[in-house]
Amino acid sequence: MSAHRRPLVALLSSTAFEGHRLYEQRLAEELARDHDVLFVQPPTAVWTRRDGLRAGRGPVRAPRGVRVVTPWVPPASRRRGLHRLNAPVVALTLLAACLRDGRRPRAVVTAQDVTGPLARAARALGARTAFLVKDDYVAGAGLVGVPAARLRAGRERSLDLADEVVVVSPRLLRLAAERGRTAHLVPAGAPEPVAAEGAARAVAEGSAPGPAPGPAPEGERPFAVFLGMVSDRLDLGWLEELVRTGTDLVVVGPRQPTFTQDAAWQRLVADPRVRWLGPREAGEVAGVLARARVGVMPYTLSEFNRASFPLKVLEYLAAGLPVVSSRLDAVEWLDAPGVRVVDDAAGFAAAVAELVAAGPSARGAGERRAFAAGHTWRERGRRWRELLGLDAPAAGGPAAGEPAAGARA
Repeated sequence: MSAHRRPLVALLSSTAFEGHRLYEQRLAEELARDHDVLFVQPPTAVWTRRDGLRAGRGPVRAPRGVRVVTPWVPPASRRRGLHRLNAPVVALTLLAACLRDGRRPRAVVTAQDVTGPLARAARALGARTAFLVKDDYVAGAGLVGVPAARLRAGRERSLDLADEVVVVSPRLLRLAAERGRTAHLVPAGAPEPVAAEGAARAVAEGSAPGPAPGPAPEGERPFAVFLGMVSDRLDLGWLEELVRTGTDLVVVGPRQPTFTQDAAWQRLVADPRVRWLGPREAGEVAGVLARARVGVMPYTLSEFNRASFPLKVLEYLAAGLPVVSSRLDAVEWLDAPGVRVVDDAAGFAAAVAELVAAGPSARGAGERRAFAAGHTWRERGRRWRELLGLDAPAAGGPAAGEPAAGARA
């Protein structure tokens, strides 16, 4: 076994690696700076190999240090009874990937349920388990199409079995405490368009570092931007009021397949003031954010949303944008400069219109970037390494990267 191989971390994700870049994808990229990451995708039905979702796409594209594997399960495996097959398949996929490479992970971070098979697999590998709670899926059972009772049982089992529990919002911290678990709060992070010292200089000098806006489409007027998934979490009435009162809106992101407000959404995007760009590459997103006047977060006040930590708030701030949001616990906890919290559609439309009309402020943009620079994914990665003991030598047994039991060197 080569002595120079980097330590290994396994990350079991609740979302596929390609597509919308959420918490696990960003964390994997950050940990891959100094660790190898085995990214285990959610259980996927075997028929998706032939339905066009994966046909002809070849291997998943991942950055250096990240290896992506997929647990293949039978069709309809989310149905009652059949869903019990998923856990052993995920555990076997993890074990097989480690045995194939002849390596032991230092830790197993999972946003999937911590099942008995997974806990036993982690013990066999000598790895600590950390359960990542990103959302209150029990409250959002309708969004994911899984019975709330099944989700509750899985969450309670995971909280009991995991060595560490990590949550992304204060409300989820309280949820874990109700189960008797002490959890660590590690929210989503911000991208790093500029170094922290550069953002601090922006405040002092009144400059606004960041990506160049790039050429605007012909006839483009000042606009607000919504970045993210178009789903039932949004209050379309707020966006309709925004457009009705004269503000242009650009939407960047995919439409969730289970979205139930299609008629209202089609009416909204038919308005000439609205441009829906769909999912875009990171460079294009940066260009849109650089030209926008304000970022918006018009979420409904469901229990699911109240427990969430929207990644976009820090993405907006890192781009220097002011933000107008509905009253979410995580947004109020973050207490960031340039973020306005509103309580109704009229207040939302008025606040956004005011910021769009005011135009960009170099000093304000610098303050927002300086704040985001203290909440980057690099800082989140540092906190994860600390929690998992990844910077410390392996405790006993084979070192990280050495052959797992039964593996061929």
